[in-house]
Amino acid sequence: MLLEVIVAAIIVGLIAGGSLPRLNDLELRGSGLIFIALAAQLGLPVIGRLSREAVPAVLVTSFVLLLVALLVNKKTVPIVAMATGIFLNFAVIAANSGMPVKAEALPAAAADLVHIPISEATRLPWLGDIIIWPLPGAFSGLVSLGDLFLSAGVFMLIYDGMMYKGKRRKRRVRQGNA
Repeated sequence: MLLEVIVAAIIVGLIAGGSLPRLNDLELRGSGLIFIALAAQLGLPVIGRLSREAVPAVLVTSFVLLLVALLVNKKTVPIVAMATGIFLNFAVIAANSGMPVKAEALPAAAADLVHIPISEATRLPWLGDIIIWPLPGAFSGLVSLGDLFLSAGVFMLIYDGMMYKGKRRKRRVRQGNA
């Protein structure tokens, strides 16, 4: 879902007269934490082979890192939307040791280490992957309320970054003593 949102934001930004190079002027702090969190999530299959029990802890830790990275930034609408989405996903995954998903989506999600079936014991089931994402083919599926907030924030951040026409920040160049 996030990949489709990123592509859509770039296309809409370009159609509206935005510029990809303007994204370089985004002042995002905590990018190292974001990369560590994403690397942890990408590494879940390897971690799962070593210890399936460790997967929920690694996933929850990655969400905490993402939250910290977002919270050290200026509180703009896109940042708040992304932090809200990350927090909602964090809450449901931490409460259930996995992301609850509707039974009809379970065959597709069964191969991963994150999704679990919704049951009577599921905590916060309304925050699970229960919303239909109605795109054709491989792009369709179920998403969570947190995914929608996160996606809206990512879309706004990219679009706003491409459209920004204010003063560009000045990059300091250090000059050595000769």
